[in-house]
Amino acid sequence: MRLELPEDCCRVAREMIAHGLPRAEVLEFYRGDVLCLKGTAGAFADAMVSETAMGPRHVRYQAFDLAAKTRLGRVPIARKRRPARIIVQE
Repeated sequence: MRLELPEDCCRVAREMIAHGLPRAEVLEFYRGDVLCLKGTAGAFADAMVSETAMGPRHVRYQAFDLAAKTRLGRVPIARKRRPARIIVQE
């Protein structure tokens, strides 16, 4: 799917998936006639842009609420905690 390059392509991909676009759909973001970004909707939805000291970077997406994660089709699974270890010193 050919799209104009928005300010936040990752957010656009998440919105499109929430409205029924398959995660495997290939998205191409253009600025004018120049291809800038290309990838699956799922790959864009799983990322977000984070500002660092070295400039902007794509990092793993962290949703703020459970409803947003559910709309993306990835319900978070609670991680199992390891039992505490008892250290005995003699």
